Amino acid sequence: LSPILSVKMERIILSGEVANPANTPSGCYFHPRCRYAKDICKEKEPEGREIAPKHFVACHLSGELSLEGIL
Repeated sequence: LSPILSVKMERIILSGEVANPANTPSGCYFHPRCRYAKDICKEKEPEGREIAPKHFVACHLSGELSLEGIL
């Protein structure tokens, strides 16, 4: 999947602070900044999995969210 550089997309601004690498939160380190986070995200670190050739995701909700075109 190659990005189309000529297409301008709205930039998403994330709220919150970037996690401190020396003191990361429990579970998914991104959950404090994720608007879709659920309890499992706070409790358990997600495992990485390949969703397309050479494209990986580490998110508990990747199977239920459809964010194509948003990012």
